[in-house]
Amino acid sequence: SQFKTRKLRLRAASPTLSSRVAAMAALGETTFTANRSRVLVWVRGKLTRELKGHSSHVQLLYIFGTLLVSVDKDNMLLVWDVL
Repeated sequence: SQFKTRKLRLRAASPTLSSRVAAMAALGETTFTANRSRVLVWVRGKLTRELKGHSSHVQLLYIFGTLLVSVDKDNMLLVWDVL
C-alpha cells in the first residue's frame, strides 16, 4: 500500500445533524457543509458560523481560492469570501 494507514487518526467529528449533508468542501482547518438552505462553517468539528442567503436546498459547494461558491436547487449561485 502506498499510504501508511496505521498512522491515521480521527482529528475532529461534528455533532449529529438533523438533516443530511448534501455537499461538503474544505479549506485548511475549515469545513463547509450544505444542510437544506444553509451553509454551515465548521472549524475542527465545532460549528462557528452559518451562511444564509439561499431559499432552496444547497446542492453544490466549491472552493475557489479564498472564495466559497454555493449553488442551490433553483440554480441560485452565491459567492462567499471565506477569509
